[in-house]
Amino acid sequence: MTKHLNRPIVNKQGRRMIMPLLNLKKTTLKKIVGLARILVLALMTTAATAESFLLLNARVYTMTDKDAPGLSDILLRDGRIVAIAPAPALRNTAKSAGAERIDLQDKIVTPGFIAPRSSLGIIEIELLEETRDDSTTRYQAGFSPLGGFNPDSTLIPHARAGGITLAQILPRMTDHSVFAGLGSIVALDTDGKSLVKEENLLLARFGGESDDSRGSTLDFFRDSFTEAKEWAKDPNAWNRSGRVSEFGLKVRDLSALEAVRLGRKLFMVEVHKKSDILALLDFVQGTSIRLVLSGASEAHLASEQIAAANVPVILDATDNIADNFDELTASLDAPRILYEAGVTFAFGRPAFDSALALRNRQSAGVAVAYGLPQEAALAALTSNVADIFGLKDAGRIAPGHRGDLVVWNADPLQVTTWPELVFINGKPQPITTRSDRLRKRYLEKSERPYSYVGLDAP
Repeated sequence: MTKHLNRPIVNKQGRRMIMPLLNLKKTTLKKIVGLARILVLALMTTAATAESFLLLNARVYTMTDKDAPGLSDILLRDGRIVAIAPAPALRNTAKSAGAERIDLQDKIVTPGFIAPRSSLGIIEIELLEETRDDSTTRYQAGFSPLGGFNPDSTLIPHARAGGITLAQILPRMTDHSVFAGLGSIVALDTDGKSLVKEENLLLARFGGESDDSRGSTLDFFRDSFTEAKEWAKDPNAWNRSGRVSEFGLKVRDLSALEAVRLGRKLFMVEVHKKSDILALLDFVQGTSIRLVLSGASEAHLASEQIAAANVPVILDATDNIADNFDELTASLDAPRILYEAGVTFAFGRPAFDSALALRNRQSAGVAVAYGLPQEAALAALTSNVADIFGLKDAGRIAPGHRGDLVVWNADPLQVTTWPELVFINGKPQPITTRSDRLRKRYLEKSERPYSYVGLDAP
């Protein structure tokens, strides 16, 4: 082997082309190794510059068990959080080589907020049916509005400007439906790669707002899951036999129900009244169904039972005025009571109210004013939402997690504050809305009529 390495390499004309490796002097080898190191470092630096950011001097709410006291630096690369350390530990390391540095000057940084109930991208104007893709008459449990999601919706920048980076989009509960359909989680970035978690839950309704009696609705739940179980035993035989569902359920519906029955998808139910909540807890007891209570205006009256069942709750802390008889005891103290009972909960306005999804943090601020600890309020906007929906790499600032961060100009739970920077998938996102551009258009003087001036004109 050594003789082979020492043999000169020559071309057809007999000219030596490459010096044998073992015949090189030590000084020459050192030069080659040094050049190779420089080349590797240059390649690493180029890659880092393209997708890397080092955020300096941040006051970080990690939403993990590991606090970040004092000022910290955060390194983002390729859409992920690579490291977080007390300032200035990361600044002169190989990890941060080539990263674009942004000095946050003691600004607050939180994980990106997650909207747990939303119709962003599937509703543009609520009163115009042609701008809505949130309901159907063809399917029940199996309907998914994801195919109609519009990442260019004008409402998405408004949500981003409120610090929201991920959203659970939900179908609409129609007047006569019990099952609304399937929800999915999307990112609110501008890259066009929005889908984060596809069809992760089934939305249903139970209570006085339904056209049918409560007892009948529970029976319908039970019979639908039973029929889905029968279908799942041999779907091909079911289809070949031409068997028709007793409840008008199609194959897509039965497939969704079976996934919920087996615990593969969440079962989110819009419910408010205490007795209805307890009935649902009893319904899922002993099954693999993973229940999520949505709305839950009277959840605080059953907080101990909800905590014992380990069932999460999604509520709007500002909704303390009853819209119907199911919400008579709605209270601004509800989040504090749920927290003290050990219930996992998240803040979210109703899905149809997507234009005001940014007010979820106002809901959190109100809850703090009524006794909820600030850390718990922030968790109900970030880490709790991630835990409820099984997003293991979101809702927290930790190495390996999604690079979804928000830089605030002050306390994020105050209505007078706003984000200064929003990162989604490790990239800075625009937070200018259509409203901002319209305001600029009409406040600034123009020599031409406004109708001829584009929204982005100088």
